Amino acid sequence: MKLAASAGHNEKVTGAHGFIVEHIENRKVLAGLEKYIKQLGWTFVNCTDDTSSTKDAIINGAIKKHNAHPDAESDVQMHFNASSGTHDRAIGVECIISTKARAKDRERAERITDKLAKELGLPRRKTIVTDYFGFPRQTVTGIIIEICFVNSKADTDAYKKAGPDTVGKWIAEAIANKEVTAPESIAPKVVPQVIKPAAGSVKLGEVKISQDVKAYAEPKFGTETGTVYKKGDVRHIYAIKNGWYQMFNGEWIPSNYGKNFEYEPVKKPEPTKVTPKLSEAKPVAEKTRLRRVIVDGERIGSFGDDSNLERNVLQALKKDFKKIEVEDV
Repeated sequence: MKLAASAGHNEKVTGAHGFIVEHIENRKVLAGLEKYIKQLGWTFVNCTDDTSSTKDAIINGAIKKHNAHPDAESDVQMHFNASSGTHDRAIGVECIISTKARAKDRERAERITDKLAKELGLPRRKTIVTDYFGFPRQTVTGIIIEICFVNSKADTDAYKKAGPDTVGKWIAEAIANKEVTAPESIAPKVVPQVIKPAAGSVKLGEVKISQDVKAYAEPKFGTETGTVYKKGDVRHIYAIKNGWYQMFNGEWIPSNYGKNFEYEPVKKPEPTKVTPKLSEAKPVAEKTRLRRVIVDGERIGSFGDDSNLERNVLQALKKDFKKIEVEDV
């Protein structure tokens, strides 16, 4: 299946203005349509005229590009509607086709209108069938999609909430009559948050990677961060939990029973041996020995020096006495 599609207007003829600008949003929706119609297995051809500078020239330029692909299964062009004045109520979604449109294009137009009205939550307007149809295939085939009204706040709020990419997806699903199932490879991947070790954490050791090892945001499988540490890398370790080792950047690596890396703990310094300083030994003065002299019961004196003691004893001997006593004090 081949889809020939284009965005109406361009930077020189910008189309309708309101809460959004038509030619800008046309191209955003077209990009979404291209992405999702390809996922559904269709070939996509962009027939937008970005160079012409008048409305008629843009229409004719698009027709020429569309007609260059007669094998296209369908032809569509993105547009946004407008009405006089600014409206506070939703005005809705509609498609325009030619009176000469093929039955399958009429069916697709109805599906597109149904899908957009339902998903956007906007009124569904009747499909316009007209004899005047400047796009494409010289009025024979093709669908003009009027997504919503640019000067309706309710319309544009609903469109902005959905986003042009999603609107393009809905149109692709309606054209192909099949829902898009995004392959896992393009689904957004949620990367778990990595939390660094607390400030002031102390380095416990380091690892030398023995083989390529994936990093994880948490100490458990299924939280891969996308980082791979290569054989020979050396990393500092700040936490250890159930065989998982946390690095300074917060990532964890599993030891796998010691197969992934060699761990070397920080060697704690040996405590410094303090040799007590021997204070200079001061000789302890021997306590002076005092002895008293008593002559006939009368104390002559107490003496610590032997020479004094001897002198006083001799003096006492020169006198008349009956008894001389020397005793320790």
